[in-house]
Amino acid sequence: MPDRADIAITGRIAALAALAEREVPHVVLAPGAFPLEAAALLHDARIGHPRVAVIEGPAPGQSLDVNAIRWGFPFGACPVVLIPHTPEQCAPLAAFAAECARATQAPVVLLLEPEVSSAPSTMHPVQQLAIKPPAVNKLPLPPIELPDAEREAREIAGRAAALSDASIPHHFDTDPGEARAEWLVVSYGFAAVAAEKAVAAARAENQRVHHLRLDMLWPFPESVVIRAARHGVKHLVVAERNLGQYAQQLRLVLPDVAVIPAGFATEPVRASAVLARLQRSPRCC
Repeated sequence: MPDRADIAITGRIAALAALAEREVPHVVLAPGAFPLEAAALLHDARIGHPRVAVIEGPAPGQSLDVNAIRWGFPFGACPVVLIPHTPEQCAPLAAFAAECARATQAPVVLLLEPEVSSAPSTMHPVQQLAIKPPAVNKLPLPPIELPDAEREAREIAGRAAALSDASIPHHFDTDPGEARAEWLVVSYGFAAVAAEKAVAAARAENQRVHHLRLDMLWPFPESVVIRAARHGVKHLVVAERNLGQYAQQLRLVLPDVAVIPAGFATEPVRASAVLARLQRSPRCC
């Protein structure tokens, strides 16, 4: 009988197994069903029983609408939104989602794209997933004269936003030969796989490029993005499966950096598209 660590499963099964192991309530949703469930997720967080919503999508021919998830909760309450980029990352990020729900008492969304959720992965015993509970800053909220439901929604959003910088899951790959680089690629989800290939190809042609992969989309990890762009970055390429939703958010926090979308609205991002943006976009002297 094969060892459990060698059993091939999918990213979806690995994520659900990690959530079940931590005994955190969760629900699996298609993207179209999320708007109907958002109010219930917020209600459960308000009464102290936060759940993790696992959203599987997008469907073929559709875009990855990350803004709809951010703004889909009543009163603008912001959830914690996590997205793995490989099947192997599904279990650890699902375990982090469970710990995040406990620590913040806010709704947590785990986005599973089909290329990640249905792909085979090697299952490691979930008991061996050493996930450090996220640290949450204690930020007192000023009293606001609002209806109870709206006030509570804002308090929940505040708890989600209080995740400490050290707890925000991401990976920053600096150019091996340069501490400073004029180019930065930002990616998330399955698009990060294409971004990694494009960055490697650009570096092979002596282009100085850093790569920031975000595993948490919301609350927007502003401090992580600013740190990644602070050393000489002049151009930022965003690899995402939509028409530049996250690119617009990046423009708001990096007004002096040229932000260039690289992706498609209805199909996975290709490495060639990211590389083309790196090679053909204007470069500063």
